[in-house]
Amino acid sequence: MNTKQEIIKALLEDDVVIVPTDTVWGIAARFSASNSLKVAQTKGNVSDKKYTVMFSSKQEALKHWEDNNFLTEIVMQHMPGDL
Repeated sequence: MNTKQEIIKALLEDDVVIVPTDTVWGIAARFSASNSLKVAQTKGNVSDKKYTVMFSSKQEALKHWEDNNFLTEIVMQHMPGDL
């Protein structure tokens, strides 16, 4: 089994990792277009499938959508919390 440090190192190197959760195994990767394709390939899905994306902070989320007023408004109104 991989240690926490090995998982962090893999994520920082833009690898995809498989991690246990309370009920199922999850696939984790840093947010990027290339990693989205890696996740899709790992799952055996086509790349047009939708995925849940989680960020550690509003600032981190806004780095990816600062030019999109609609998504910026959603982030500002609903983070932290359910969308």
